[in-house]
Amino acid sequence: MRKTQRQRLFDLLSCREWVSLPQILDLRVSQYSARIHELRKMGCEIENRTEWKDGELCSWFRLKSAPVALPNPSEKTSPEPQPSTLFDLGQADRSYRQ
Repeated sequence: MRKTQRQRLFDLLSCREWVSLPQILDLRVSQYSARIHELRKMGCEIENRTEWKDGELCSWFRLKSAPVALPNPSEKTSPEPQPSTLFDLGQADRSYRQ
């Protein structure tokens, strides 16, 4: 199964070293900051730092701690079965026909 963007980002950060923003962007992760926010909400402690170099603002991220394991997206709970029609016809009020 293909890894999610969040999982790919987590894998990169799991080296526990500072990871530069260009390295993260090389993953082709859409909205990387949203993925970092999701990881933080899941219990990952992610540090970030910025520094001006040659007139350019550079960013790095580092995973300090994480839960034992991230939830596997393939283990989603299946939604409740939906009726095949918009309305439950078995319980329809047919009093108008009388």
